[in-house]
Amino acid sequence: MAVDTPFGRRARHLIAIAVLGLIGLTASGQELAGQQQAGQADPAEQTATYFYELDADGNPEFTQVLSWEAVAHVRRYRLEVEDAAGQLIHEQTSVEPQQEVQLPPGEYRYRIVLYNLLDQPELATGWYPILIRQALQPEIAGLEPGVVYLEDERFELLVTGQDLEPDAEFILLDYETGQQRYQLSLQQLQEDGVELRLPARIDAGEFLLQITNPGGLYERYPEPLRVRYQKPIDLAVLAGWSPVFPLMDDWVTRIWPETVYPVGADLQLDVIFLKRWFGYLGIGVNLTAAGFTGGEADARVVTTLGRLDLQLVYSYYFSPRWLATLRLGGGVTYTDLQMEYTGGVTGEPFATTDPGYSLGLALGYEPVGWLRLGPAARLHLIPYRDNTALFFTPGLYAGWVY
Repeated sequence: MAVDTPFGRRARHLIAIAVLGLIGLTASGQELAGQQQAGQADPAEQTATYFYELDADGNPEFTQVLSWEAVAHVRRYRLEVEDAAGQLIHEQTSVEPQQEVQLPPGEYRYRIVLYNLLDQPELATGWYPILIRQALQPEIAGLEPGVVYLEDERFELLVTGQDLEPDAEFILLDYETGQQRYQLSLQQLQEDGVELRLPARIDAGEFLLQITNPGGLYERYPEPLRVRYQKPIDLAVLAGWSPVFPLMDDWVTRIWPETVYPVGADLQLDVIFLKRWFGYLGIGVNLTAAGFTGGEADARVVTTLGRLDLQLVYSYYFSPRWLATLRLGGGVTYTDLQMEYTGGVTGEPFATTDPGYSLGLALGYEPVGWLRLGPAARLHLIPYRDNTALFFTPGLYAGWVY
């Protein structure tokens, strides 16, 4: 149970952490012959917890709570506590199977004496050890760096201070709401502090570092840790070569029978505006143009194909320089057909505008911060009036990114 404490004061406080040597209690000591066997059901489950309250000076005072399982036909219980030298330092009876004690740090042992319905001591448990450890108030003197940029993938934090224990809990709280967001891992314990590591899956935001030592005493560093992207918005303008592979339907592959038509160009504009640990989201505009010739020997079909698509864009950086990009969208397709017959006779041109849909995947490499290049592959589906065309357009691209 966390309680706010004044953090500007270096103080050492006491806390109980019970180390129970045995879980099952065994009857020992007195057994009064001829009496009702109240100890037939021993207090087999015992626990030791603690709480603290603030004194007049704002310092926590700790109270240890020893409790055990109630036993039938027992009038009361007597709790005996001895120190390491065997001196009896606490003896108190209670009707309830629970008592509160205030013990300084050290090693102790305790036992429970059970009184029967005639209010006579009938049975005593064995002695069980309990260890009272000294709790430390953590003090945070500094936090470096104060700003972490996610693109750098340098997730180490150096926290300087005193009484920062290696088995403490290190967490980040939301700066606005105070809710716990992330748990940090201890990388190294240093003479004047600790080195912590942020989780790999962390989003941008402002957080408060809280360190809680064993026992519940904690401190929050007042200055926020800012986790950011160096660029909240990314822009990319890419151009490339994109040959055309007709895939379907039968009419398309009959009119354009070649496996590949190499004349094609591609222009891509992407705007990324949402960045999270699982990837970047944005929109893109794609302009593609291709020219190819098909038909038969005495009647060629000269084709010009242009596409303009609006796309949803998802990018994921799997290293600082490498990323994969998925694009899904649709738009309009312009198709221009010109018939050329033997003897130089040309037919009337025919043009049509139809909807189109696209799905693309690209791999990007950024050797420097402003340059991206790599391969890409797209599928374009065009539902013409009487036929449905599917084109595969791989390519290579390069361009400017910001």
